[in-house]
Amino acid sequence: MAATVDFLDAHGYQSEPLLDRLGIPVEMMRQGGWVSINQFYRFAASTAQRVGCREAVLEAELAFFRLDHLGVISPALRSCKTVKETLELATRMACRGYQGCRYSLDIRGDTTWLSYSNPRLIPSADKFVDDITLGAYVHLMRAVIDENWQPQHLRIQEQDTERHRSLSVFENCRIDYDPLASGLAFPTEFLSRRVPWSTHAESFDESYVCERMPEVDESFSDTLYRLLASLFPFDQIPNQNRTAKMIGVSPATLKRQLALTGMTYRRLVDRLRFDAASDMLSIRQMSIKEISSELGFSGTSNFVRSFRRMTGVTPAKYRRRQMVDNK
Repeated sequence: MAATVDFLDAHGYQSEPLLDRLGIPVEMMRQGGWVSINQFYRFAASTAQRVGCREAVLEAELAFFRLDHLGVISPALRSCKTVKETLELATRMACRGYQGCRYSLDIRGDTTWLSYSNPRLIPSADKFVDDITLGAYVHLMRAVIDENWQPQHLRIQEQDTERHRSLSVFENCRIDYDPLASGLAFPTEFLSRRVPWSTHAESFDESYVCERMPEVDESFSDTLYRLLASLFPFDQIPNQNRTAKMIGVSPATLKRQLALTGMTYRRLVDRLRFDAASDMLSIRQMSIKEISSELGFSGTSNFVRSFRRMTGVTPAKYRRRQMVDNK
């Protein structure tokens, strides 16, 4: 994510207001801090929306990512001596940091895959998080193999491959759709190679890294929030009973699980709409009426009343404040 922050700032989009809205301290981000998977997802999706370009997140990671962005994991990786050891440590630490996601090194004969998947959602819903991960994977491979390394085979969890083909790093790359995982392929023989820094590598205690990596598993309400935001247009968000059936629990259990995190279903839907409205209001070309329609309100006045109930100000006043903050 730090690479995307640098990208936004370099192109005049000012990342700080966006990070504030997501509750992410700017300095923590610049120092390689870890955030919840929910914040990770929302930040990536909000970036693409703010820039107005589907390729923005992937371009950001490809252009600005550095190993130092991985925080405490970076010196741990530099303690490794072989490509296999480095990639195994990277995927192991990523799995620990983002519980529920799968980062793996899959050896299949002469070809090995550096893979990523998130089994909790329909894969295509996570395309921007995929982009952050793929961008980091490209740079990780360049760090351990060669700074000019180019991927020859890519698989992604969405059927639209055009935005990847438009980027120079993938222009000579075979790209396949895979509903189960995204990843980069490379020759298995690379695994036995020494990494460039191996002669200067110092031993590093993995337990030291784990102690300094926060547990960032998200709550039930955060998981449900991300699920609904990913799968449904705002004018088609299901009611509580349908959502309970969709995730395989009773309405009473859904209500109880939300209550344990201090949330109700109505407040969760309000939060979805408010967060989306906040992002849309930063797009000057969108009128209040268009935003109201996009969010599924029956009329502009209903949207204004609802927004004011949630924030204490009208959408127009909120937009004016955003414009002042972003100057």
